[in-house]
Amino acid sequence: MSFAHPSEPPDKALRAQITPNVRETIVKLAGAASVNRSHDVKWVGGRSENGQTVYIDKDIPHSMKAGGSYDPARTLPWHEVPEWYLMHEKGLSYQEAHSLATHEFEKPRVEELGLDWRKYQEGWGGEIEHNEKKKHLSPPKDLDKSPYLEGGKISAQEESPMDPLPDVMQTQSQGQAPTPSQDASMGQASDPAMAGVGPSVDEANPQPNLVDQAHSEHQQLASGYKKLTEAKTLLDKVRAGMDSLAALGDMVSHEDVVKEAGKLVAAGLDPSAMASILADMPPEGEALQAWVTQHDQQIAQREQQLEQVQGLVRHEMGTSAMKVLSLAHLKEGLGAHLAGALGPQAPGAAPEGSSPLPSGNALGAPPPGQGGPPPDMSGMDMNAATAGMGG
Repeated sequence: MSFAHPSEPPDKALRAQITPNVRETIVKLAGAASVNRSHDVKWVGGRSENGQTVYIDKDIPHSMKAGGSYDPARTLPWHEVPEWYLMHEKGLSYQEAHSLATHEFEKPRVEELGLDWRKYQEGWGGEIEHNEKKKHLSPPKDLDKSPYLEGGKISAQEESPMDPLPDVMQTQSQGQAPTPSQDASMGQASDPAMAGVGPSVDEANPQPNLVDQAHSEHQQLASGYKKLTEAKTLLDKVRAGMDSLAALGDMVSHEDVVKEAGKLVAAGLDPSAMASILADMPPEGEALQAWVTQHDQQIAQREQQLEQVQGLVRHEMGTSAMKVLSLAHLKEGLGAHLAGALGPQAPGAAPEGSSPLPSGNALGAPPPGQGGPPPDMSGMDMNAATAGMGG
């Protein structure tokens, strides 16, 4: 991750975030993290959502040079785990956490192993270039997506580790069409009226035609947006709970916090994540008040990030909905054109004297009442699909 996004050393104010207790905690977590090298990982390395596993791209060699030989598994955890901790436990932005992880933890670790920091950074050039060009067909399912949301361009349709439906998108990135069972699992079946547009289909090696593929993409976006909405609903409950605790000021007690935590777990929050948060709870009084305020601010930041992603996906849904409609109309227009070209003897041909060309609207669609039925958009949330299309 550090090589994909070089960073300037943190300033004094940012370095102050790394107190002795924080440093000790991070070093312990980095040392205890397991390493997994069986997946494709964008930006060379990443970590799991719980910060306990560090993922190193499967193409990265086990031995590299930096004034001496080293295994990246001995250095990358000292970047990924600190960055995870600082973003999720301290509420820092990606850029802030990235800078601190690089210069306060990864660099000292490299030098501790007797390696040259400059050569260490330079030695990753070829690996980064290869990683940027290759297809990432098997990303970890529990990969922490927060760095990708903040640190890179977000696109709900690009091949990406933060796709809301990684299993389905992985199938598409391998050039395979979603199976009928996958279509059914997303709550919608492919529209038979859309068949026949695009290249002919080889039954031994089926590929999606253009309209089916566009329809499938929209279904995936709609399902992903539903998941984002569910996450936003849960986050709103967390925020309301933290606000109620913050309103108690320095009168807030451990009992108040535990009671609110129980409500959030009942609402769907991960119990292990909640236990991890409560383990860091300080003594009652001003210290506990400051702790509650800090977590309240972190939740507010995460709400803003989620709202940005929701807005992007809404826009992508609007774009994909228009794509489905345009391709469906184009199909109907091509059908009318072919019918006219074949002549009145052909079944379904245009009447004599009618133009063999499609009607003159921008999408090539036939006039109302002619052509096949419109595409089946049942199940599509058109309000969500069209929101933000002007962006």
